[in-house]
Amino acid sequence: MPRVKHHRKDANIDVRNISEEEHLELKEINKNDPYFKVGSKQEQEKLCIYIDESIVCYEEPRKVSKKDRDYTVKYKMKKNKIIYTEALYSMRNYEAALAY
Repeated sequence: MPRVKHHRKDANIDVRNISEEEHLELKEINKNDPYFKVGSKQEQEKLCIYIDESIVCYEEPRKVSKKDRDYTVKYKMKKNKIIYTEALYSMRNYEAALAY
């Protein structure tokens, strides 16, 4: 079970259901992992040389510029207006069909 800093918003890479047997197996593996038994930063630093295979590399989230964000907001507003207009048009046609 990897550790992450608490402020990482993208720390969850994968969420899935597992069986109880798999859960107990992973719990046992983590119980025997010396990294999870450390009591101080010094012990943790000594064990860091053994955790290279546990480190998961990921891409940094792309920073969205204000220009891109403004464009996206305008696009969504335009799309919502089209959907709203189509819904009104459909409702008017439906009411007109009921009136006959």
